[in-house]
Amino acid sequence: MSDRLTVSTSNWLPGRSIVPGKGVEPSHEHRRSAGVKNQKEAAGQCNLAWGATLLPRKATPAVKVEITIGRPYHCCMIVPTLLDDGDFAQIVRHAPLVSIDIIVRDSQKHALLGLRTNEPARGEYFVPGGVIRKNEKIRDAFARILEAELGIRLSLDNATFMGVFEHFYETNRFGNPDYGTHYVVLAYEIALNQRPLIEIDSQHSNVRWMAEADILAAENVHPNTKAYFR
Repeated sequence: MSDRLTVSTSNWLPGRSIVPGKGVEPSHEHRRSAGVKNQKEAAGQCNLAWGATLLPRKATPAVKVEITIGRPYHCCMIVPTLLDDGDFAQIVRHAPLVSIDIIVRDSQKHALLGLRTNEPARGEYFVPGGVIRKNEKIRDAFARILEAELGIRLSLDNATFMGVFEHFYETNRFGNPDYGTHYVVLAYEIALNQRPLIEIDSQHSNVRWMAEADILAAENVHPNTKAYFR
C-alpha cells in the first residue's frame, strides 16, 4: 500500500494528498461505523493522525472528503473557508481581523504599491495584503495572498518577518458608517529578481513600483504603508 492517500474530490487541487501521520480527524460517521469510541482510536483505525490542511480549489463550506484505504472511510478535516458578507460584517464590527501585508521589492529595492478602490484606505496606495481565513495556516495564507495579488508562487520561507502592526480605520468595506475596521497585521518582506506582470484586480485601479524616498514623500500613500519604510 502506498504511504500517500489521494483525496478524490473535485473541490481540492489536483495532486494534493494526505500523508499518514500528518492526516485528518475522523468524523463521527466513521467512529460509529467502525465501532470505536473516541477520536484517537478512530485515527488509529484510519491510519491517520490529526492536523493536516489541504487547500481547496475555491472557498467552500464543505469539510467532508472520502479517502480510500482498502475501503472507503469518511473523515472530517478543517479547511479554510470564506465567509459571506453578512457574517464577515459582524466580525469586522465586533472583532479585529488578523491579516498579512507583503512588502514586495524588486532588484532595485523599489516596492510594489496598489491604488485601492475600496475601503478602508480607498484612494490611497497600499502594499499587497489580505485577511487570514478561519482555519488557514499563516504560511498557507501568505502563499494564497501572494498568488492572488501578484500571480506568483513563493513560500513563507522566502520572506523576512518585519513584525506585528496595528491598523485602525474609521471606515469599512461595507460602507456602514456605524463602525470602523481594526487589523492586527503580520508584515513580511520578499525580494524579487524581476518584476512580475501584475493583473489589476477589482480592488485596485493602478499599481506602481516606488522608491522608499518617493513612498515617504507621496501624499497618496497611506500612513500605514509608510510605516513599513521608516
